[in-house]
Amino acid sequence: MFCRQLATLLEAGLTLLTSLEVIRNQLSNKRLVKAVNNLYEDVKKGKTLSESMMENKDVFPDLLINMVEAGEVSGSLDNSFEKMAYHFEKDMKLKQKVTNALMYPAIVLLVAVIVLNLLLIFVIPTFVGLFNDLGVELPPTTKFILSTSSFIKNYWSIFLLMIILISILINIYKKHHQEVYFFNIKA
Repeated sequence: MFCRQLATLLEAGLTLLTSLEVIRNQLSNKRLVKAVNNLYEDVKKGKTLSESMMENKDVFPDLLINMVEAGEVSGSLDNSFEKMAYHFEKDMKLKQKVTNALMYPAIVLLVAVIVLNLLLIFVIPTFVGLFNDLGVELPPTTKFILSTSSFIKNYWSIFLLMIILISILINIYKKHHQEVYFFNIKA
């Protein structure tokens, strides 16, 4: 989004400083606003845009910085931003396709786990009495399934607590370890 907007503003004939000012007034993400403010102030002081972007590497990817530097050298900064916007849009579409492709197997796996747990909790225990009445030595696999069923039935609250805890930890990890780029803004 940042690249597309900056390319459009530069193609329209606005100066780099004016373009950065317009963009920074439209952003809502505090981290991104701070980065664009830094760019604006640095460019205003005479630094090149790529030099300023290098100081904000946590926000701007290396590929973008290198393309901006090439655009500054060649005098076609708007073209560099246009190409990067296209690249990032293509990258985002690919990520969406991969995510969509993984949804079906994830749902199937979730349903399989739920069905397996229902079998272990409700169906298998009905066979325990039958096996006890037979009075024969059970195979190790059957013993394992019966003991697993008994364990899950008796300690289901621990499993539920573990699932909730793992979900919370995954969400915390995602929040603290996600890369934030202008082309990947999450509202």
